[in-house]
Amino acid sequence: MKIKNLYVYIFVFPLMMILFPVFLSAEVISSFDQPDTGYVSNVVVDIIGDSVGVWFATGEGLNFSFDNGQTWLSYDSSNGLVSNNISAIYSIPTVSGQRIWIASNHDQRVSGELMAISDGLSYSDDNGNTWKQINFDSLNIPYVWGGDRSIFDITGHFDPAQPGDNWLFFTAFAGGFLASRDGGMSWRRIYPSASDSIQFNTSTEPPSLRNRYFSCVADTSHGDSLFVWAGTAAGFFQYIFATPREKPFSKRINTIVFCNNCSGGNSNYVYFGGNKGFTRGLATGAPFISRFESDGLPGLFITAMIDFGGKLLVGTEDTIFHNSTGLAVSTDFGDSFSPLSSFTEVVGQNRTVSDFAVIRNRLYLAAEEAGLFVSNDSGNTWNKIYVDSSDTSTANRRNVVYALNAWDDTLRVGTDSGLVQLYLDPSGHIDSSRFFVFGEGAFSSTKVIRVKTQVFDSTDVIWTINRPVTDTGTAMVGRSADGGI
Repeated sequence: MKIKNLYVYIFVFPLMMILFPVFLSAEVISSFDQPDTGYVSNVVVDIIGDSVGVWFATGEGLNFSFDNGQTWLSYDSSNGLVSNNISAIYSIPTVSGQRIWIASNHDQRVSGELMAISDGLSYSDDNGNTWKQINFDSLNIPYVWGGDRSIFDITGHFDPAQPGDNWLFFTAFAGGFLASRDGGMSWRRIYPSASDSIQFNTSTEPPSLRNRYFSCVADTSHGDSLFVWAGTAAGFFQYIFATPREKPFSKRINTIVFCNNCSGGNSNYVYFGGNKGFTRGLATGAPFISRFESDGLPGLFITAMIDFGGKLLVGTEDTIFHNSTGLAVSTDFGDSFSPLSSFTEVVGQNRTVSDFAVIRNRLYLAAEEAGLFVSNDSGNTWNKIYVDSSDTSTANRRNVVYALNAWDDTLRVGTDSGLVQLYLDPSGHIDSSRFFVFGEGAFSSTKVIRVKTQVFDSTDVIWTINRPVTDTGTAMVGRSADGGI
């Protein structure tokens, strides 16, 4: 069963009826009682079947059979295993074949009491002929080896159509719940909440009941998501692993926009611009989707968005140097994007698309040192407007634009030299302007990076967020209830 994106499969492994050759390192068990011969222990804690045979995890090592139980062989500390006490076993397909995972322990007296000390995980890619132990110390993953950390269960998922995602999970009692997405070469610990993470990592008390794990199983029957169930001393948890495209992916949200032309119901969308791409959800919440550069965005970091004229316009920049990567347009509610490659003026250093505003049928765009732009065709083409046309040189910081706010036919512009009010005629031409300059000092700063207008009892209140441009300035919030007078 192929499942979108994750390509999750359910594997059922029948016991093979073919007689396989015996590996030289495997020890043939003496027969004591026909026909059930060759068992190393009467206590079997786990049993699995894979494409090769059947495997028993016991307190005396591994029993296995490649001929449907007619011949039983074993591995223990004398021929490859770290120790004999096996507490869990799991088999998972790989690109090159089959990989066997085991959790092993050794007995040690602690304060006069015999305890099982976890040796962590080992794996074999050649049906047990050779074994490799995972060194969790070198991976900087503590609390896997040692007492009260026996690994009681291992589960996972492998999709041959997407070999980069080779999921593994294991429960290590007081060692917690750990996961790997690269076939077990790197690991991270998973917690049901932030408070559980804090309790596990900083508390002087033993792990809480919620952090003591016994069992786990992967459930691949949920479409695009991988569900993992984990049993603890305080009940069970359900962890859901979805592809980035099928969930909110950014932890930092820079801007939120509601869909203006949505029909409501199942298409009443809200848009989120984050530090790792674009996310769309319903106004009521889930389901969510996320979109990235592979979907047409020219950059991952979303700086500004607006829904206007049946289009969603998104400004982006790169995540390393924060240089503007331009403007993208979506006509399908954010399902896909097309970069506006002709709008090269807003690409490059200090040219980030930072804000939008609408007056009548005109769309305005702020792009830092690139300046102020207007579009009369819903963002297809753009024309530059000089906030202060008396001096169009780069030295005039009034033409460096960060913020926009439209109020009737007035466009309030946050610049590198304060707040500018542009009074526009009905056709959009600048009729007149007014400049508000903020000084740099202990209680004020010059650069206006946000501006909003609020109405109280028919009174227009202007709010600004200011940032210093010199060492003498101080970040501030500005407020005017008299039009700036």
